Amino acid sequence: MRQPAPDKWSGLGLRVLTATLLAPLLLLAVYAGPPYSDALFAVAGGAAAWEWVRLCQSQSLDHGGSWDWAAGLAAASVSLSLFAAAVGLLDAALWLTAAGAMAVLLWVARSGREGDSAWSALGVVYIASAFLSFQWLLGQPEDGIWAAFWLIILVWGTDVGAYFAGRAIGGPKLMPTVSPKKTWAGLAGGMIVAAGVSAGAAWLGDGGALRLAAAGAALAIVAQLGDLLESGLKRRVGAKDSGNLIPGHGGILDRIDGFLAVSLVYGGIRMMAGDSV
Repeated sequence: MRQPAPDKWSGLGLRVLTATLLAPLLLLAVYAGPPYSDALFAVAGGAAAWEWVRLCQSQSLDHGGSWDWAAGLAAASVSLSLFAAAVGLLDAALWLTAAGAMAVLLWVARSGREGDSAWSALGVVYIASAFLSFQWLLGQPEDGIWAAFWLIILVWGTDVGAYFAGRAIGGPKLMPTVSPKKTWAGLAGGMIVAAGVSAGAAWLGDGGALRLAAAGAALAIVAQLGDLLESGLKRRVGAKDSGNLIPGHGGILDRIDGFLAVSLVYGGIRMMAGDSV
C-alpha cells in the first residue's frame, strides 16, 4: 500500500505558538537592557555552549561521565565571561573564554577524541564571542537598541523567508551533504525577507533604505552559514536537534545558530570600523 507523502508543513503550528510566546519576552529583555538583557545572554549563552559540547560527542560514547563535565565547563565559562563583560571586566571575560575553551579541550581530549575536543573548544570561543559582540553592540549609546532589534528581526526574517520559500518552492539543494532540507530557493527567500525588513528598519534609523537592504541580504547569507555550521555539527554525530528545550524548535542552539554568526560578523565589523552600519 502506498504511504502518504509527509506533510511539509507539519509542526508549523507548534513552532508559531512557541515563537509567539517567546519573542515578546526576548524583545522586552533587550529593550529593558541591563541587568535583564545580561541575565538573558548569560543563560542563553551557557545553554547553547552546553548543547554544543553535547553535540560534539561521538555516537560511540555514552552520554555521561566526562562529557557532562565538559559541557558543564563550557556552559560555566561562557556564562561567567558574559557576566564579567556586563560589569565592565572585558579583559576578564576574554580570559575566562580562553580558559574555558582550554579546559574543555583538555577534558575531552582525555577520552582520546582529539577531533571532538577541538570542536568542543571551538564552540566555547564561538558562542562566547558572538554573545560578547551582541552585548557590546547593545551598549552603544547612539544606536545600540536599534541595531540590536534590527539584527534580531533580520535573523527572524531570514529564518521565516527560508522556511516558507524552501518548502513552497523546493528545488535544488543548497548543501545536501550538510543539510539535506535546505535549498537555494530557501536562501533566496531568506535574503529577500531580510532585505525587506532592513529597508523597513531604515525608517526608524538613520541609514538609507537601499544600503540597509543590501546589508540585510548579505547578513542573511551569514545567518544561513551559521545555520549550516550547526547542521554540519549535528550531521557529524547523527543528531536531528541540539536539544529539546524549545517545543517545536529543538534546542536553544537550533534557534540561535544564525543569530550567533550574524552577531559575530556584524559586531566585529562595527568594532573595527568604529561607526554605524
